[in-house]
Amino acid sequence: MAAPAPHDLGLSLEICVIRLRVLSKFFTFVVASIIGFVDLSSWACAVYAKTLPVSLSVQSSEADISEGFETPEIELNKSGGSIWLQSPFAAIPIIGDTHGDLEALYEAVRRLQIRHQRFFPLVIQLGDMEYLTNNIPTSSRRPGHGPRNDLVSNHVAGDDKLYQLYYQEAKGFERLSTRVLWIRGNHDNGTELERLVRQNSNGLIAVDRQETLLYLPDGRPLLLKVGENQEKEIEFIGVGGVDPNTRRQSTQRYPGIEIKEEFLAPDFLGAFEPRPRVLLTHQGPPSALQGSPCIDLLRSTIRPEAHLFGHSHTPSQDSISEGLGILTWNAVKKGDFKSFSRMLIVR
Repeated sequence: MAAPAPHDLGLSLEICVIRLRVLSKFFTFVVASIIGFVDLSSWACAVYAKTLPVSLSVQSSEADISEGFETPEIELNKSGGSIWLQSPFAAIPIIGDTHGDLEALYEAVRRLQIRHQRFFPLVIQLGDMEYLTNNIPTSSRRPGHGPRNDLVSNHVAGDDKLYQLYYQEAKGFERLSTRVLWIRGNHDNGTELERLVRQNSNGLIAVDRQETLLYLPDGRPLLLKVGENQEKEIEFIGVGGVDPNTRRQSTQRYPGIEIKEEFLAPDFLGAFEPRPRVLLTHQGPPSALQGSPCIDLLRSTIRPEAHLFGHSHTPSQDSISEGLGILTWNAVKKGDFKSFSRMLIVR
């Protein structure tokens, strides 16, 4: 058999090269298509996840909330004013006036964790924490106002010289893996809080070294993100203090405890987009004990799905949109902790 001519061999090699190039381009196209499909699918899933409805409900702290709830990790962005609970669901204890008794607050959270066998990485406290009210002499403090047996800071309680350290060394909440988000009441040091707000122009303000006690200044939105991919978002807004018309002597004697007029102005109230779904105030509406029309103005303008308030030291409920309740609780008054709080459930 005659050997192939040189030009035939060259033609065969050229055809092979062309075929290899075609196969290479086809393979590249297939791989790119697969990657593109995966990316597109991921994007579509992410868009769908971001549009998932988020439901809010308020339940008794005695209700069984363990089933279906994981113990979430928490990621804090103080300057950005956001908290991320990395769990499909969130259960957030809501606690009212504690009046300087960090022990009571600590014990409430600890017992909740024991009862439900899960951590609560975020707790909301509704004012009258009595932050740095060391202008009140120990001898004249009313019972239940100010620190008692200090299981939290390892300092002697009731000593004005150590009162600030009481908040700076709130190590107990770190042991509980808990952060306490709180707003201003009428028994908190308004002058000191205003100074902190001037120093920290954005986000949350930690008032202890462990960054477990997080102050939410008036009018600063807080974005709560829930889910492994942050697919559920809920915006909170807090307005602390009391109406000076309801506590005239107190607001004259202690500057900085009144509700600021700027946070009742239409320009402020109408500026939120999206609209906050949860409103936190210290004082309640007129229908609550020691309530104020100022709070009705806030509610009617913001139109929250849930409004949570303290101040009255008595449990109270008020029907608002979608049937969610308003509540309050006093840790000092109900020292047995058997029925002391509610849960804000985010699904």
